[in-house]
Amino acid sequence: MEANPVRMLISIGGAGASLEVKVAQQASMSPEEPWFDTEIRADAFPFAGTLRTVFTLSDLRRWGEALTALRDGTGRVVLGGGRAAELALEAEPQAGGPPDRMAISVDVVPSGDDPYPRLSYIIFDASPSWSAVGPSFNALF
Repeated sequence: MEANPVRMLISIGGAGASLEVKVAQQASMSPEEPWFDTEIRADAFPFAGTLRTVFTLSDLRRWGEALTALRDGTGRVVLGGGRAAELALEAEPQAGGPPDRMAISVDVVPSGDDPYPRLSYIIFDASPSWSAVGPSFNALF
């Protein structure tokens, strides 16, 4: 049996401050609502780590729609929450830097209803198109 491919949904930032979200579809238990093994890799020097969790297609679809709906890459989007892992991203124009760049606040917790442990950091100098949903994301739908 061939493993389902790992897809990169989002990759922003660079050395010392970055975020990657990758998914791989699980063997389907329900064709209407597939589940995805999800890896959220956060790098916030000197802290870094990977949160592994599971989201449904509906969770990922809502997140993709929220990312697409951001105006000029600014706003807040949340993946998960409640009893599930939660990844919150909030972007705004970068103060004191190039006016065409963004600052993205990243907040990751293993369970949305329990704020600990929490990793919060900022990715500076992000492109205004950071939230563009690309082919890997669209391939899930």
